[in-house]
Amino acid sequence: MNQTKKTKNAVLRTWTTTNEFSDGFTDLHTDSYKHILDGGGFGLDEAGKSISLVHSIRNKEISPLTGDYHPFAKLPKANHPFKI
Repeated sequence: MNQTKKTKNAVLRTWTTTNEFSDGFTDLHTDSYKHILDGGGFGLDEAGKSISLVHSIRNKEISPLTGDYHPFAKLPKANHPFKI
């Protein structure tokens, strides 16, 4: 079932599926790891942009909560687990 809800600042969409993805899940991970160990994984060129983007998002200043926002935004900011 698909639903679309218009809010003041955005359009929120939800999608529900009845597909079952657990069959072969273990095999998928095993095959993926074999592919990586055989040199078929992503290198720094491919992963670097994603890592930079995540770092940038994680280190942005938090803006005030105004208008429509996700309820989780009210939760306290968690410290990154790898920061010392």
